This record gives sequence, C-alpha cells and structure tokens, in this order.
Amino acid sequence: MKLERRPSIETTAQTPLGRLRAALDAAEGVAVSAKVSADDAVAFLRACDAIEQCINAAGAGVDIRPEMNRADFVRARLRVNAAAIVDVIRRADRAGEVEDCRSWARALAIASDLRARRMRRMAFVGLGVVLLIATLALLPVIVPAAPAPNTGAISRMLANEGAAAALDLARAEYERFPDDPEAALWRGVLELRAGDPTAAADLFEQAQRQSSSEIGFLFERGNLLIQVELFDAAEADAAALIARPDAQAEGFLLLGGVHEARGDRAGAIAAFQQAADLAAAANKPHLEVIAKTRLGMVLQMPPLAPTPDQSVR
Repeated sequence: MKLERRPSIETTAQTPLGRLRAALDAAEGVAVSAKVSADDAVAFLRACDAIEQCINAAGAGVDIRPEMNRADFVRARLRVNAAAIVDVIRRADRAGEVEDCRSWARALAIASDLRARRMRRMAFVGLGVVLLIATLALLPVIVPAAPAPNTGAISRMLANEGAAAALDLARAEYERFPDDPEAALWRGVLELRAGDPTAAADLFEQAQRQSSSEIGFLFERGNLLIQVELFDAAEADAAALIARPDAQAEGFLLLGGVHEARGDRAGAIAAFQQAADLAAAANKPHLEVIAKTRLGMVLQMPPLAPTPDQSVR
C-alpha cells in the first residue's frame, strides 16, 4: 500500500511573516498526531525547523508576538512528545529523512535525557529496595546497637551532595562510633572511592571481623560499593559469593545490581533471573522475591548506554 506523505510546508508566501505563519500552521496541524504517525512526525520536525528559521529571518522590525506565542506552543509539544516522536520515526525506519533537522537532534537529546533520568530513578529505587530488605531479612552484617551511627544520613549525603561530602560525614560518624562495624563499612567504601585503599582495607577488616556472617558482609559491602560507583570492586564481591555453593543466589543478585548500575540491561536480566532460580532451589524465598522484583523493574526499563566505571584501580 502506498504511504500517504504530507506535503512540505508551503513556500508561496512571499514575506518572512507569511512564511512563519505557514510553518506554524503546518506544525500545529500535526502536533498531536506526530507521536503516532511517522509521516506527521517527519512533517512536524521539518515544520519546527522552518519556524525557527523564519523567526530569525523576520528581523527586529516585525511584530511577531502572536506568532511567538504559537511557536512556544509548538516547542512545548516537541519537548513533551520527543520520546514518542523518536520512537515512531525509528520504528518506521525514517530517521534518515530528518537526520539534518535541528529539531530531530533536539528530540533525540530530550528523549535520551528522559531515559537517563528514568533509569537513575528506577536504579535508585531498586537499590533502595534491596538494601532495605537485605537489612531486615538477609543476615545483617551487624547487630545494631543503640545509639548507632546515622548511616541513613550518609546515604542521603552521597545522593544529594556527592562522595566527598558523604566521606566527611562518614568520618565524623566513625569518630563517634569507632567500634561500630556499619560505620567502619560505610567509611571504608567512601575511603576507597576517594583513592585510599590502605585505609579502606583496615576498615573492611574491622567490619568483617565484627560481622556475624561473611556472606552478609560481602553482600552488604557489594551493595555499598555500587552506591559509590565502584563497580569493579562490587563485581569482585559478587564473584566471591558466587564461588560459594551456599551463597550463589546472593552473588547473582549482587551481580545483577552491578550490571544494572552499569546500564547493561541484558546482563542484569540474566543475573536476576539466575538469582531467582538459585534462591528458589536453595529455599530462600526472601531472596527469590527480591530477585524477581528487581528483574521485573529492569524488564520495564528502556536500554541505556553503559555507565563509565568509576572504580579505583
């Protein structure tokens, strides 16, 4: 069946203002349908480019305030529908027709930023679920004492202010609770992130010595290493767990978190599925629930470019 293609923007108007109005008419006519029709998406992007060109050509001596209001509406439609427009054009294999359009480049940038922000939110929520459930149900590294270091504040500082600020707080909490293994573990991963492996090794030795379970220690440390973006070190902890017949489910669960944080969607899916299967076989229902929850979240995420590894080497 022959595809119906919309005609290009009319160029019969002889004045810059006339051409601008024609371009606005063309863009507004397909602004809604551009997110479902490849023909309209291509026409919309070309019209967006024409609008910007005509605005520049109109010059300062022409009153185009009403047209600028219409142009703002068109720009807003591009921002809101960028991801859908990119998707419909790519599905129709029409990207080659708009690769020279500035509006296509803008749509790609908006869609990419949206995917990245969605991935970060989902990864943060997923990691939070794992850490919460692991703390409550997965052989905790330590038995909390009262009073205890404010590790929640360290985690929030890391997310909001960055690793350097979090390290300052972790050092302060460790000074208040020098014998607390959780404070030692948090400070250890942040010292490693800051480039001091010697200090980190001493702190890890303390935390492991005071831990009730080596499996729990490795799993907790691996998850904290993911939070500070030391993915190679976290993967090493995952490998150590996988090498143990009694901790393979925990190891693959941790490995899935590493792949997810790196943007390796396929690797994360495979690891979380393996973790769920091993947890079921080992009669670890709490781990199976965590693994299946993480798997479901990753399956709903769009593919994302891999994240550079910040590991200290």
